[in-house]
Amino acid sequence: MDPADGNLLMRTSGLMEAAQALFGRGDIDVFPVQLLKRPISASALADAIAL
Repeated sequence: MDPADGNLLMRTSGLMEAAQALFGRGDIDVFPVQLLKRPISASALADAIAL
């Protein structure tokens, strides 16, 4: 997600809600990589599935 396109958290929240509704699951998390902090980022990126 490009930070120049507006509020990352608001867009991420909308994307997460849309993905949860589309797949009928509540266990989908969406988080912009730009906001990940170390050492969490390495673990999160290793487990991530690209949309």
